[in-house]
Parts: sequence; C-alpha cells; structure tokens
Amino acid sequence: MSFLPERARVRRPAHRRRHLDNGLTVLIVEDQRLPAISLTLLVPAGGGADPTGQAGTASLVAGLLDKGSRRRDADSLAVAIDDLGASYSARAGRDSMAISLAGLSEDFMDLLALLGEITLESSFPATEFHLLRQRRLHALTRAMDQAATVADWTFSRGLYGEHPYGPPLSGTAASISALTETVPAAWHEQQFTPARSCLAIAGAVPAEQALKAAADIFERWQGTPPPRASHPDPAPAERRILLVDRPDSPQAQIRWGHLGISRGDPRHDAAELVNDVLGGGGFSSRLMQTIRSEKGLTYGIHSGFAARLHAGPFRVSTFTPTASVGEVLRDIDDLVGAFRADGPTATELDDARRRLVGGYPLQFETATQVAGQLLEIELYGLPEDTVESYQDRILAVDTKQAADLAHDLLHPEAALAVVVGDLNGMGSAAADWGNTETVDIGLLFEVGT
Repeated sequence: MSFLPERARVRRPAHRRRHLDNGLTVLIVEDQRLPAISLTLLVPAGGGADPTGQAGTASLVAGLLDKGSRRRDADSLAVAIDDLGASYSARAGRDSMAISLAGLSEDFMDLLALLGEITLESSFPATEFHLLRQRRLHALTRAMDQAATVADWTFSRGLYGEHPYGPPLSGTAASISALTETVPAAWHEQQFTPARSCLAIAGAVPAEQALKAAADIFERWQGTPPPRASHPDPAPAERRILLVDRPDSPQAQIRWGHLGISRGDPRHDAAELVNDVLGGGGFSSRLMQTIRSEKGLTYGIHSGFAARLHAGPFRVSTFTPTASVGEVLRDIDDLVGAFRADGPTATELDDARRRLVGGYPLQFETATQVAGQLLEIELYGLPEDTVESYQDRILAVDTKQAADLAHDLLHPEAALAVVVGDLNGMGSAAADWGNTETVDIGLLFEVGT
C-alpha cells in the first residue's frame, strides 16, 4: 500500500478545545446525528499514583465515587442515574482514571450536573468503604484460581518489582487490608485537580452551550496538581523464568516478554506496525501461523506493546498443554529472535500497513470514539496532528526502518517468562529454557495476610 485514497483518509476530527480559568481542559465533539450525549472526565492519576504499600487505592476510589456525595447517599445517586436512563462507569487504569456518564442529549444539563456531583463532591462513606474493601478482598482470593490472571500478575510483578506498574491494579490482600477509611478521600483530594484533567463532551449538544455549562459546573473546582511522580524504569534483569505450580492442570499459561516503550515515544506507532507482523495481526502473524496453525500447540497467541506514561511491557501471551511448554517457549524464542535479526518481509509489512491504515477510520465512527482518541492525546501530551498524520506515518515505514525497530525493541536475550501450570508435567522444560524460580503465589500477592 503506497498511497491512501482520499475517501479512506482520517482528517482532524472537528472539535472545540478550551481551558477554563482553573486549568481544566474541555473538549467538545458535536455530533447531531443521534440524540445522545456522552461525558467523560479524565484525571491523570491511576494505579501509578498509588502510595507505596497502598496498591489498589486508585481502583478503590473509582469504585467509591458513586457511593455517596455531600448531597445524596449511594441509593439516591443510583436512582438519579436510573431516572435519566443513563449509563455510568468509573475505571482506574495505570496512568489515569476515567469517569463517564452517557444518556440522551435532552438530559445534558442534568447529566453534566450529576457528573460534577459524583466526581467533585464524593463523600466516601465509611460503611461503603468497608463493604467495597471486603468485596475486593474476596475477589482477589477468587482471582488466585484463574491461571490467566495469575500469569498476568506474576509477569507484571516479575518485570516491574516495586515500581507502581508491578502490583495488580486492584492491589494485594495486604495492601487493601492496610487501607483505612480516610485514604480514599485523601487520595481524591490530592489527585483530583483541574489542571492536567480533561472533560470530554461528545454528542448532540451545541458546542457553545456545552462550553458554558462545563464552565458553570466545573470552574468552581480548585486545587493544585501534585508533582509528577518520578519512577525510573526498572533495570533490565537476567533472562529468567518464574514458575507457579498448579498440580494436575492439563494446560499451562505462558507469558514472555520484557520492558517496551512509553506512549510518548515517537516510535510507538511504528512499533505497533512491526508487532502486527510478529504477533498482533491475528491469524496472519508469525507467532500464530507457526505455533497455532502449523504446530497446533495453542488455540491462540498474541504479542503487543502496552505503552504507558512510563515504559510499558512488551508481552507474548498464550496457553498450551502442559507437555508442550518447552516447545512453545523455544518457538517463541526462535521466532522473536529471527524477527529481531531480519525484521518483516516486504509482503508482510505491506499487509500490516493495509490492516492498520485501512482499519483506522473505524476508530472514529462515533463522537464518543473521537473523544476517546482526543483524550489519549491530552493524557500523554501527544502532538496535535497525531490523528490526521497516523496513516501517513504508518505508510512511510519501510522494510529497513521496520527491521531496525525490531532489532532495537525486541530483546529475547533478556526475556522474562512466566509459566503457570503443573510443574511435574513439564519435566525439565523450564530449567532447559533458563534460570528458574518457583513462585509461591500466596506470598507474592500476600493472600491471607
């Protein structure tokens, strides 16, 4: 694919952007095609802002925002949301928290006022805190029975250690148990500040009306953002494998990878293109073709860069019968190693460009999707032309650049592998692969402490 037809080109999405006097950024994406509206307040603080030893704080705050305000209790807020026929969500990620309300555009003012109440006036009642904390502890215990979850968590902990990206977003049993009922309100007061936060309003509302309403409700929000936390990326460790024993399990979960790149890295989009060939492109990817289609060792295998504010992981994820663990680990090594040495072929790269460039417009079909793309630009401080220049940047990556990038970003010699399965059934496979360490998952995630 050497050129892009005009009809397939994504242009700069029509939107309004304004800073309120308190520093809050307001984005308006007006779309009158449907009588619907979505509101999202993005706060640039998530699990990465959890205090040391208090992993899970951001996740707990997200779960408590609608459990009571200065005006209403949890039941009354739930009724208010239901009366508007609205949908509500609050999600804490590693770098941010997103609180969203969506409903009919005729209810825009009521929805915006309700979002302001939930986000700025949350009261974090003690009874709701204790109920949610207990539910989270039960959920953590149940999660220990899910091999895929255990593999994901063990990989993150092994890769990042005490870095904030190491613990599960939901915290550990010990960190959640140690939280007191004053912690959520203190975290909220410190991290919820208008500067660096962004309010996106998308749908059938006139832009000027939306901007005025946003100012009326959110300009009273005050506060100084805390200094940005400095978390140096962990130093690359020796190649090693962490083993979690699940006796009599017929299958094993495998994670393989190392540190990747940050979202602000100018190589990010090209890295996604290169990974599409290796393991991100579904059945056409090298990992899938060899390990699933040719050898039948798994039903699915995928690789990807999880780019974040700091360097996120590059990770290969799969599962296989216990007896095949050694072969799958060797195949991943061989495939990633060969790809690092030679990069993609011209045909592979052209196919990947077609997939990414051709599929890009699908990410902008609704006003809410457009708002989501704009929020990502705000969160990570990306260039203003990020959206409209994406397709041209992907088309400009040639085979030499792709090969150079594969060489620079893939490091099988420093890989961390995690295997969750029946260790007896694996034989010597793990030891043959590299330095091994058997992990007590109860101790690692402090279950029962």
